[in-house]
Amino acid sequence: MAKDIYTFRVNLSQIKITAEEVMLDMHAGNKHDDESLLTLIQDQLILAKNYLDLKCGYRLLASDSITVSKDSICGDSFTFHCGSIITKQLKQATSLAIFAATVGEKFDIIIKNHFEDADPISGYILDTIGSLLVEKTIDWMEEQLINRVDKDSWKITNRFSPGYCGWNVNEQQILFSLLPKNFCGISLTETSLMMPIKSVSGIIGIGKMVKRKPYFCSLCDMEQCYRRKSIILQKEKLNSD
Repeated sequence: MAKDIYTFRVNLSQIKITAEEVMLDMHAGNKHDDESLLTLIQDQLILAKNYLDLKCGYRLLASDSITVSKDSICGDSFTFHCGSIITKQLKQATSLAIFAATVGEKFDIIIKNHFEDADPISGYILDTIGSLLVEKTIDWMEEQLINRVDKDSWKITNRFSPGYCGWNVNEQQILFSLLPKNFCGISLTETSLMMPIKSVSGIIGIGKMVKRKPYFCSLCDMEQCYRRKSIILQKEKLNSD
């Protein structure tokens, strides 16, 4: 497997988002609880389409280019001190996909404008929409990655990001050093904050023996993790149906 870089522009015909999903992620119940909120979310979804610039991409490291130890992943020019929660899931990996995705700079601006215009509800809705869309963009990207590595009879793991599962967010600096400058239009601040803010980056393990598994949120104490939140909300939805 060569050191390949792939980038994509994604449109809303390739990913799907509903007002009900946004309401659920806001922890605001479902459409039967508040029809007026649902209508407001639908209006913001229409607005959001005018400001989206969904981009994603990944770099495939060469096969057999990494070593996974108890709490770190090492390559020829880098070491990720990502902790044992992640390394346990990637222990069979022999390569990595380094990825990033964003909804674009204009979307950050429209969210900020709503808060500054004293419309925090719409701002919060748009903030939630942005978070959902960037994750759905990576979901779409993962399918492209699966198709790519399947040609070599390889598989992929779940994705993991700095700032989660005990992985220090400062290692964004290492991660982005492995990607071309301004990859997908994303840059880093000195404090390792991605700009645009509605962006996500991370790694995915690749190998012939790896597996995609459920996220083991019981092993992690990070209450604000989007994976933990998603799992909790899905369980609540099932219990309420």
